[in-house]
Amino acid sequence: SSNRVRTLVADGAALIGTPEDSLLRGLVIGDDLEQPAEMIECFRRSGLSHLTAVSGQNVTLVLAASSPLLRRLRTRARLLATIGLIAWFVMITRLEPSILRAGTMAVLAAVGAHIGRERSPIRMLALAVIALVIIDPLITRSVGLWLSVGATAGVIGIGPRLLPGLVRLGLLATPVAVTLGAQLGVAVPSLIAFGRLPLVGLIANLLAVP
Repeated sequence: SSNRVRTLVADGAALIGTPEDSLLRGLVIGDDLEQPAEMIECFRRSGLSHLTAVSGQNVTLVLAASSPLLRRLRTRARLLATIGLIAWFVMITRLEPSILRAGTMAVLAAVGAHIGRERSPIRMLALAVIALVIIDPLITRSVGLWLSVGATAGVIGIGPRLLPGLVRLGLLATPVAVTLGAQLGVAVPSLIAFGRLPLVGLIANLLAVP
């Protein structure tokens, strides 16, 4: 099933021609193997490379699209179906480290909701990273995991702390706080992996992410 979906996405992307087809595959299923070097460099310079890596946003979209059907199930069946759906999507992306982090957090959130336990985002992030490192210690070498964990920690840990000081921005306060938090969260991994920290990333993300 996962292979059929990957093939369907690839065939659909091929209709729009190159290099946009490789960009579409990266946005939807994280397949960036055929992206031109120029495209990769442009995304890195603008601080937008995270858009071509599957992450929590993709998992959220899949669960949101499936929610009308999931709501029709009984509690236990809904939990099992949710976990199965997450695992299925993770398989479609070929177990990319960033989606493994997002999928593990999503499963923890679903289980927490089922048993009525508090679902602190920071706690779920920590538990997800611990679980992944125990299962595969070599995953710590993945730059994708560094960026995914850093961005997530920035969004849920730094962003809310910045929000009170940005209330004067009105409707832009939350997007700016979240984006700035994410940029600060990936600052160290970006410097280590790419040797740069694109300052234009804040503005670029505010314009591109929506």
